[in-house]
Amino acid sequence: MSAFEKLVRKRAYIKGRVTSINRWIQTCVISESTKHEIDTFLSALDRHLKDFSQIQDQIDEQDGLSADEQQKERGDFEDGHLKTESSLRLLQARTRAAQQATAAAAPSNAAQRSESSNTPTTASVKLPEIKLTPFDGEWENWLTFKNIFTELIQNNVRLNDTQRFYYLKSYITQEDSASSLQTLIDGVRRNYHALRALKQPVDKWDAFLTYHITTKLDAASRKEIESKAPTDRIQTFEEIMTVLEERVRVLEAIATSARAKPERSSKAFVATSKVTCGICQAEHSVFKCKKLTDLPVNQRITAARKLNLCINCLGSSHRAIDCKSGGCRICQRRHHTLLHLKTNALESPTQPNAIDTKDASSNGSKQEANVSSSTTTCNLNVRSEPKVKQVLLATAIIKIYDSSGQEHLARALLDECSQNSFLTTRMYQTLQLKGRRVNLQ
Repeated sequence: MSAFEKLVRKRAYIKGRVTSINRWIQTCVISESTKHEIDTFLSALDRHLKDFSQIQDQIDEQDGLSADEQQKERGDFEDGHLKTESSLRLLQARTRAAQQATAAAAPSNAAQRSESSNTPTTASVKLPEIKLTPFDGEWENWLTFKNIFTELIQNNVRLNDTQRFYYLKSYITQEDSASSLQTLIDGVRRNYHALRALKQPVDKWDAFLTYHITTKLDAASRKEIESKAPTDRIQTFEEIMTVLEERVRVLEAIATSARAKPERSSKAFVATSKVTCGICQAEHSVFKCKKLTDLPVNQRITAARKLNLCINCLGSSHRAIDCKSGGCRICQRRHHTLLHLKTNALESPTQPNAIDTKDASSNGSKQEANVSSSTTTCNLNVRSEPKVKQVLLATAIIKIYDSSGQEHLARALLDECSQNSFLTTRMYQTLQLKGRRVNLQ
């Protein structure tokens, strides 16, 4: 027997093992041992796929063989392997749901059998307390939820339709979620690139992938895909991914706009007060006092400090460090124009200065609000604004694939407000990406 014939016989043996698993699935009756048998078959399928790939690689190296025929052999086996694994996963979910339903339904059935009459009655006073894990929208949890809900609530003769509907609404917790759809997209792309890295013909699986992806979507997402499907051909994998990613962006935009913004409390206060000069006790501002303007500059400074006035605006309600008015009109420093010294040495007023009092008073008047009478009305608007001194950004360890499909671990800095995404030069070189220069201005 030649080496080629031995390889063909080994390949046929592996194909026969997969066929045997398929026959077992078709005749399987769920029992206590079914779960362990499914786990064993799933492990065996992984080994069969690995062994088949090695044997087929050796056959492909033989001379005189049709490449198309060998490629068909590989594709047929991989398709059968995927269908068998999908059937096992589905049977595994049904087995888990049946076991949970059996365990949960036992108390309910016993309570129903203890009823003195078979005539349905209505719980009119208080709905019975039924503890059931809410359905969170994950497709792998649907079958379990459906079976348990049917056993405990749908088939409960003590409940009417209104009460059953009440329970159903209370156990549905999730709505359209962009994050859930994004998780599905990420999982599909991750598995797609993993299969491509294993040199699987995923480019020829558009119909297969389309079917399996759409079965996991909600009705609105499926409608979105159907509305954008071409009429003359089957949608490709990338076209479906593009539609789903666009839907994620729409859902995120809707969620952002619907998110209520905190209202800012706004209050208005009105107060009236008389302006009294601290030097002559007349009803005018200090910087308009003729007694002050007639004094030399160094005596003006002394008088302002004696009255504990603000050196910057000559006001009495605050300190110079808290003053919001502008500085000197002559030197732009933090003191009133009436207190300007030619030496700019406000702290050591040793030299008299005779600047133009009229100009200083005029400049000083520009620094202050115009006061037309002895009584002023002040309107103060206060808004409570939250002060955020620092922002902490979240990070995450992510899996990222390079141009050849190889997986790498990286740390991502997550900023929801960022309009651009960035990549370090080191990661760019590691992923072997092709880039082009752009102008960000």
